[in-house]
Amino acid sequence: MKRFIAYLILFSVVLVAVIEIVFRYVVPASEFPYSMWQSDYSILLYDRELDEEGQYTMGRLAQERFTWKINNEGWNSSRDFLPPEERSIPLVAFVGSSYVQAFQVDCDRNMTVQIEELLEHEVDVYGFGMGGALFPQYPSISQYVEDKFDPDMYVFFVSDGNLESALARNRSRLNRQLVVTDRGIREVAAETYAPGMSRMLRSSSFARYIIGNCNVDFDLKPRNFQEANRAAQGQAREEKEDREELEMVASYILHLLRDQHPDKELVFLVDAPRRLIYAGDRSDDPLLESKILSGLVDEIDGYVIDMNAAFREAWETDGKRFNSTRNFHWNEYSHRLASREVVRYLKTNGLVPDQRTDNTASF
Repeated sequence: MKRFIAYLILFSVVLVAVIEIVFRYVVPASEFPYSMWQSDYSILLYDRELDEEGQYTMGRLAQERFTWKINNEGWNSSRDFLPPEERSIPLVAFVGSSYVQAFQVDCDRNMTVQIEELLEHEVDVYGFGMGGALFPQYPSISQYVEDKFDPDMYVFFVSDGNLESALARNRSRLNRQLVVTDRGIREVAAETYAPGMSRMLRSSSFARYIIGNCNVDFDLKPRNFQEANRAAQGQAREEKEDREELEMVASYILHLLRDQHPDKELVFLVDAPRRLIYAGDRSDDPLLESKILSGLVDEIDGYVIDMNAAFREAWETDGKRFNSTRNFHWNEYSHRLASREVVRYLKTNGLVPDQRTDNTASF
């Protein structure tokens, strides 16, 4: 009996070792950087000391693989971010959720990199994206960005469901959220992030494979990742009866951002209703978020870049998907389309230099 138990233990140890090797090297399980809490601003950053770079994979055979790298300031970027005194050209700061974080493309091919290339490196473009960050959390992130980097322009990414998820009834513990009352808007503060047991469990390649590649909803990834994945799977929605409530939420955040950044250009980049586009919808209707923001941005002298027309035209022309069938986040093709549309819009509106027309930028 003792010999049997000894063999069983030995077999189990060898089996676990083989499984770990397989999902570390043969079918590499998706890797995720470690989060840490920035208490001064109540936001999440990534801890470069624990993990500086890794590989995000999708599919049960890890068919799609992308490289991420955590820079000197705790963001997914192929380059370090410089403070104002060390920069000699204007800075555009992209603020957003997992779409700006962009683990679904190589970190040197996301839209911030491509926009810099299209602008011939006359402008720096930094991405401050964190999975699960909701619209009411943007003021917290942008205040951090303002204090550390003093950008000339902000571009805020808005995806399907961003406004609705801002309401506290859709509880997201790592985000500031809002309650609409008869007296106006009341804020619910973000809770402090605590990693708990997840860090130890995530050291297992098999555990990461189950959650990251098989999409099992088990609490190994930080909660911000789970919230980002749920938000990214949102179906295209019709306008709801609570549109007035969502308009109040949007107006509150827009004015808060303008109060924080009175002298900066504020731009909002809005996703397209991709599920409707795939289904052959020809109504040309944008997302509800775009309709609401477009009706409000004049109040703060802001701008809306709606990807709806560009994505619809690209779908009609190329028929290429804007995201993987395994994940609803933008793929590199979408980042390329968005980069071109952002640069075109910014140049057309005189927000960045345009050498072809000798336009000078607003900054």
